[in-house]
Amino acid sequence: MIYLILGILFFTAVLIWDVQTDKSKTAVKHTKEAWIRAILLTPSAICLVLFNPSLLILPIVIVLQGSWYFLLFDGLLNKAKGQNWWFTGSIDPDDAESDQFLRKLTLTQHKLLKFGLAVISTLLYILL
Repeated sequence: MIYLILGILFFTAVLIWDVQTDKSKTAVKHTKEAWIRAILLTPSAICLVLFNPSLLILPIVIVLQGSWYFLLFDGLLNKAKGQNWWFTGSIDPDDAESDQFLRKLTLTQHKLLKFGLAVISTLLYILL
């Protein structure tokens, strides 16, 4: 159980740090910062794998972390900047590819995608 708790705590710490550092930025280097996030989330992933060790768990943990990060980071950053939770960014040349993709979806599709990925990956993690 300690690995699960540590995994969630590490994940939460990275998420809060990322929102705090990004909320005051006007330009974000998405690719570089994605690599930094991935490295910082590694301890969380290791803990989640150790809590539920199986052959299939590593890819599931990667999707689990990515889907929850996708849902929570976007929403929390939007709220920190005074926007609606589901805001997909302004239209700028340096927009994240995820924002460009999400703008093509209806709001219902946007919500279903983010919640669906988070719920499905969580269920797979629990059941395997």
